[in-house]
Amino acid sequence: MSDKTTADGIEILLATHNSEKYLGELMDSLLAQTLGNLRILVSDDGSTDGTKDILHSYINKYQNIVLLESSRPPGGAKENFFYLTQNAKAQYILFADHDDVWYPNKAEDTLRLMLDMEAEYGPQTPILVHTDLEVVDDQLNTIALSMIKMQKLNTSYRTLNRLLPQNNVTGCTVMANRALVRLVKCTDISDIIMHDWWMTLIAAAFGKIGFLDRPTIRYRQHPDNEIGAVDAGGSGYIKNRLSDTEKLKGRLRDTYLQAGEFFRTYGDTLSGPDAETVQTYAAFIHINKCAKWAKLFRYKYFKYGFIRKIGQLILG
Repeated sequence: MSDKTTADGIEILLATHNSEKYLGELMDSLLAQTLGNLRILVSDDGSTDGTKDILHSYINKYQNIVLLESSRPPGGAKENFFYLTQNAKAQYILFADHDDVWYPNKAEDTLRLMLDMEAEYGPQTPILVHTDLEVVDDQLNTIALSMIKMQKLNTSYRTLNRLLPQNNVTGCTVMANRALVRLVKCTDISDIIMHDWWMTLIAAAFGKIGFLDRPTIRYRQHPDNEIGAVDAGGSGYIKNRLSDTEKLKGRLRDTYLQAGEFFRTYGDTLSGPDAETVQTYAAFIHINKCAKWAKLFRYKYFKYGFIRKIGQLILG
């Protein structure tokens, strides 16, 4: 690896909030990366526990860890990661959740795929690379060796019509190049579901998406997860979905709102077909169910999996 792939070339963006329980394990795994002296950029979102004390203990020992000081009010993981992205300066960025544990070669393996894709498409092409995850419990015992298989996702879905209704990218596995980071903006962050989904849509519209088909992270599941892994093959999956249809309707509605925000932000620069795809999906919030059915089939907005497709038809 060249010098640009060390501290000055890659930044790990870490968003923390009341993270003291698991933060030490994460930090140790970041510092143990085989790639080298990566720069770790941290933003804390109003922690009231010992998170900042832990961060400062690491900062005092390691010069490659930087804590961003900000007067902005706490907002949540989405707002915090957007803030970090705005302050990132490296050629490549990686996102880190505060409660996971990285495999030692996570950064190196992800970068290798990124560099291969840049060699093929050019470094000026916006590129997002993501990987599979090992799902573990709060004590790091394995629940599933592949979250992609556990959630029954299809990582070959890389077009806007497939990604507008369903995200198949997990933020804590993402690497983005500078060409992609430059494009990250929005007019109203409240209509964005999550930073990783937003960046995935940008990469689908203007660049390329690559997938490393192996886990690079231990994705910890515990009661405080803001977003977690769902076993789409479990016996309770359908029952849980049917028990709260209003919540599912709300999630579909959120995807329509996010599409509307994407069109407001990027509509002028999208290709004609992509602009039509995004604008048509955004309009789902205003049309009746029969009209939605017709457009679902015409534009192939369907999620992956039979149960999810049925849910779109019934609840959408």
